[in-house]
This record gives sequence, C-alpha cells and structure tokens, in this order.
Amino acid sequence: AMMQQRDAEFQQLMEAYESAKANGNTSIPKPTKEKNTEQLTINDATMETLIDIHSNNDTLILACDELAAWLRSMDQYRQGKGRDVENWLSIYNGGGIQVNRKTDGYRAYLRRTIISVCGTIQPGVAAETLFTDRFIENGFAARVLSASPPSKIVRWSDREVPEEIDTAMHALAEQL
Repeated sequence: AMMQQRDAEFQQLMEAYESAKANGNTSIPKPTKEKNTEQLTINDATMETLIDIHSNNDTLILACDELAAWLRSMDQYRQGKGRDVENWLSIYNGGGIQVNRKTDGYRAYLRRTIISVCGTIQPGVAAETLFTDRFIENGFAARVLSASPPSKIVRWSDREVPEEIDTAMHALAEQL
C-alpha cells in the first residue's frame, strides 16, 4: 500500500513537471523516484546488511527454508570469533545491535529490533546444529520455539477428501 501511494505521488509530480515544462517553465526540477527500501522478509544477510535493511523497516521476518544454513552462517566471516550469536540473543529480546568494523570504519547501530525468525529443519540436522553445547549453554536453543508433527507412519489411501473439507480449505487459502 505504501509503495502504491509513493508511485501515485511520483506520477503526480511527473505530470506536474511535464505540464510545467510544456508551458515553458523550467524552474521546476525533474522529480526523481524514491528508492524502494521497503522489505518485509529476508532469507540470508550479514549482520551489517540486516542492520541496513531493518533501519528502513519497522519489522522483519527472517524466513529460511533451511534453518541449518542460517545457524551455520553465524560468525562464518570471522572464523568463529564474531558476535552474530550474541546479536541474535539481543534481537530475541528486541534489544539493540551494533557493528563496528576496524578494517574499513563501518559503523551501524539499531537501538531496537523486531525480527522474527521462521523456517524448517530436520530433527537430525537440528541435533547437529541447534541443539549443541554452544547454543544450549548460551541460551540460544531455549529461545527457539520448535514444533514437529508426531512421527506416525503414513499409509497410502485411495480415499478422497470430503467435499466440505476441500471447500473449506479453498476458502481458507483465498483468505490468506
């Protein structure tokens, strides 16, 4: 909705500019389209990029098809000596995060964060990546709400889905 409003406002400014230009008025500067910084979801980002994107958006969702990739990426650029895990612990509480790099002088700070994380991970992979001593001892694993369906053997059936359930599912999908 915000993007449509910005596009409409830009179109009005362009029409006013073109009209003024056609009438010989050159004092009005040509409008430039505002860079779109609106972004709701991310799936992979360094802490620096995360801060940059979040500074232009009130809330974010880190949506990973494979959470293991996100977990393994923490501190990967710093040979395991970075602060990614600690920053994510602060993000969980809505706290601030900052990055101060010595090499190029990059500085970034967010006073408050609202970032949700969602994704999938297989139970065996979760045991290898999330439920490790590292993430258990620092409380990271305890901050993850995990859910899994009961392990039940699914048997093939030729039965059809009842019409009322099929209709209800279609109605639900339309609402989404």
